[in-house]
Amino acid sequence: MTVYYITFLAVFVLSYMAQNYNYATPNLNIKDNYEHAFISKILIILVAGILIFVAGFRYNVGTDFLGYYISTQRYSNEFFESLKTFKEPGIRFIAWVIDVFDGNGKHVIFFTSFITIALFISTIYKNTDKLTVAIMLYLFLGRWTGCFNGIRQYLAAAVLFAGLRFIKQKMFWKYALTVFIAFLFHSSAIIMIFMYFVAYNKINLRNIIILIVCSIVILFSFTEMMEFAGFVLREDVASSTNDYLTNEVSLFRIIINVAPAVVFLILYQNKSITVEQRLWLNMLILNAIMMIATSNSTYFARMAVYTVPFSIIAIPELIKGITRFDKKLVTAIFLIVFALVCLRDIAESDALNNFQWTFGKPIIDYYDIV
Repeated sequence: MTVYYITFLAVFVLSYMAQNYNYATPNLNIKDNYEHAFISKILIILVAGILIFVAGFRYNVGTDFLGYYISTQRYSNEFFESLKTFKEPGIRFIAWVIDVFDGNGKHVIFFTSFITIALFISTIYKNTDKLTVAIMLYLFLGRWTGCFNGIRQYLAAAVLFAGLRFIKQKMFWKYALTVFIAFLFHSSAIIMIFMYFVAYNKINLRNIIILIVCSIVILFSFTEMMEFAGFVLREDVASSTNDYLTNEVSLFRIIINVAPAVVFLILYQNKSITVEQRLWLNMLILNAIMMIATSNSTYFARMAVYTVPFSIIAIPELIKGITRFDKKLVTAIFLIVFALVCLRDIAESDALNNFQWTFGKPIIDYYDIV
């Protein structure tokens, strides 16, 4: 756990300094255009560098690690066939490029970490002036350690998150292209095309009830969900009986994801909201609905991988619109609760808590063990 504590502390200090340099620099349009001081840019690059270094040079940390580490050659061999079938060629392209040079599985881990984290941090940097809160939420909401456990899906989520600017600018075809690129890394990303059409929904009782009803219908359509997942992923999900598919999500996990939407709907009731505040509220509502709709299966609950990242920006941006006292209270509560949950999850995960560095470790290939 020591590596995580040091990393979180270093990231907090650097992001706090970056934010303060922004506010201390005159003639910056920080709040409207999210302009940043030169020194702030350097500090955020350092933040990304630290996170990439730790993630990229880990060894056997994360449930998916070995599957990707040892499969560089196999994925490389599958690349051109995957282009014909659109069977997630993204990761295979990365493996193919690396195989051209040396086929080292360590480099697959590093470059997937680099792409994922760089996209997340750059999107945060471009879309909020509350860098400290947003970047700490990125850590505490498990988006950083999440890419240790679901490499392809987090690559897809990072690409989708980077498409936020197209939602904000209401550029459907560019957002659709972003979804397609995400789909090339993980097929499940394709369903997030619908996010564009709910992003600017009016925040009223009617629309919220419609979303709740839709989530309940999905919740009680487990068989149909498995069939649909099989169609999207092109694999026989319905025939699987493993615990990951059939276990329900814990009530506490659902509450944690639903709470931000509930809190801000209460704080913003009877208030005139801007177009952007409506977008952020809808992002929180969508994430809450996603968690409720998929709560009967930890397998399907991973769809929240695509909706949770938008909370990283939605929460600090919505905090800006409430009273001074509420700002401090809400910020403190969210950060403390999410931090405790994050650290508990890491401590209880055998795949995460025994951190090791890759330096000096042997290189193993898939074809060496089959």
